Amino acid sequence: MFQGEFDWSTELQGYVLGAGFLSYLITQTPAGRLADAVGAKPLLVFSNALSGLLVIISPFAARWHVYALMAVQFLRGASQVHISFVSISQTLNKSSFNHIHCVLSRLISTISLSSSNI
Repeated sequence: MFQGEFDWSTELQGYVLGAGFLSYLITQTPAGRLADAVGAKPLLVFSNALSGLLVIISPFAARWHVYALMAVQFLRGASQVHISFVSISQTLNKSSFNHIHCVLSRLISTISLSSSNI
């Protein structure tokens, strides 16, 4: 078995991954309400920029301390706002292809994450 750079138990690795998924789960409803208030496009731009920045910070946080990485993962999960494509497609007058794409991309992500050995 390959041993990586960090000597973390599988339980600790689960906590690191779980921090992101937990905050993602918690923030979806408030993010939808925020999108109704400020609009979907500005929220998507901000959330994608913040998520990208946190992904860049992740390796440095991991080398500093595992709890720093958990905090970054928690913030990254919270910043991954997936606004319903219903509001965006109504704004942009797009077809229902956006809806199908949204559902399929989430399904593929779920399958690939659940089948990985992380």
